[in-house]
Amino acid sequence: MKTSYQERDYTFGQVILTLRVAIGLTQGRLGSLLGVSARSVAGWEGGSNYPNTKHLKTLIELAVQHQAFPKDTAAEEIRRLWKAAGQKVLLDEDWLAALLSQQSYQSSAVEPEAVEEIRSCAPPSLPKGEAEPDREIQRTADSSGQAVGAAARPSPLPDENMNVEGTACPSPANRDRADPWHEAQGHNEALDQHEVLTNSNGNARFYMYKKLKMRKRLLLSLIALVILTIIGSAGMLFFHLRNGTTTQVNKTVTDQAYPGYLSGSGTLAFFDPLSQERGSQWKSSRLISSGGSCQFTDGAYHISQQQLDGGYYARCTADRMFSNFAFEVQLTITQGDCGGMLFRDEGNGHFYNFFLCEVGRFWVTKYVDNRGSDTIFLYTGWSSAIHTGLGQQNTIAVVASGSTMTFYANQHQIAQVQDSSYTSGLISLVADTPFGDPTEVVYRNAKLWTL
Repeated sequence: MKTSYQERDYTFGQVILTLRVAIGLTQGRLGSLLGVSARSVAGWEGGSNYPNTKHLKTLIELAVQHQAFPKDTAAEEIRRLWKAAGQKVLLDEDWLAALLSQQSYQSSAVEPEAVEEIRSCAPPSLPKGEAEPDREIQRTADSSGQAVGAAARPSPLPDENMNVEGTACPSPANRDRADPWHEAQGHNEALDQHEVLTNSNGNARFYMYKKLKMRKRLLLSLIALVILTIIGSAGMLFFHLRNGTTTQVNKTVTDQAYPGYLSGSGTLAFFDPLSQERGSQWKSSRLISSGGSCQFTDGAYHISQQQLDGGYYARCTADRMFSNFAFEVQLTITQGDCGGMLFRDEGNGHFYNFFLCEVGRFWVTKYVDNRGSDTIFLYTGWSSAIHTGLGQQNTIAVVASGSTMTFYANQHQIAQVQDSSYTSGLISLVADTPFGDPTEVVYRNAKLWTL
């Protein structure tokens, strides 16, 4: 289902954006996982269209896997999302129940396989001809709740070289090679075995064998304690890491809240760090005929204009149209004259622009043709809020609400105009050469909220 830009479902778009941020994926990466383009994901977040049933289910599965839904209300949140997405089929409640139960199992499961494997292997066989220790004593010790470090033997006894699941246990020789704990005790155990074989006193023989058994139990108990400590530490580390990730996500969402210095209120449509082309609203391109370029370099978006004759400027346009919005971006003029933005660009030479120059001057104009021969200045002036000089970062913002357009530099309002000629259109970032100097402008952190 698609809607025109006048009928965008911004509420649904905000939900999809929030889920993607919580999962921790770019638009491009999420699109790859779902088998769609980054532009399709941008369309969902912009409220211009909805995912089909297959893509929506896969998105929900990813969100559940990353615990993006509140734990206690996950099912209800998913039902609301399904309804908001305008699906023509009903939500499969059996699928939802299985999905949530599987996630619950995965998050609560504890797998101490290493401990159980150690505990389930039978102790080494007695010396040839020796009687087995009293199993009743062993069972009594087990039932009392003491940590003996080895599982009590069932009756009848299994093969001494098999564990309780029928898996072969390592032989004493193999265990000596593989187990440094056992290897470290090798000499003392051999001495105990020798004393058992040579001592003619039956009680002493039984005592020495019990001493060997107790040593093994103590050793296995220590191993089990070490493994449990490692598992517990890993669990705490996972908790802190995940808590830190959640905190970072919450901080990111907070940082993207509607700025208090802007007029009105809005809903975030996109946040684009402009650090790389993948997942960005803007693309790389070269404007060969006019000597301009739009390039992602060193983690930022660089726009340059070199050709001077004819008053050229380089414009790099995002592919989404907006009507009433608030837009904020950081720009740094590293060479030349001016930077800024075009907005409500109808694609036929009709648009507004807001330019800011390194000398501290700014202006707002209305274009009525592509040549600029009939440009109308709506506002022009100087402002102390502008950071002057090359290499200085300025944060500019525009709030376009109906016929009222308000302009900001570094969180200070510097102009406001009234004009109803154009009501919606594309947004471009610009490098302009009004004073005849080759110009390069670096852009970062573009944010747009719909009003």
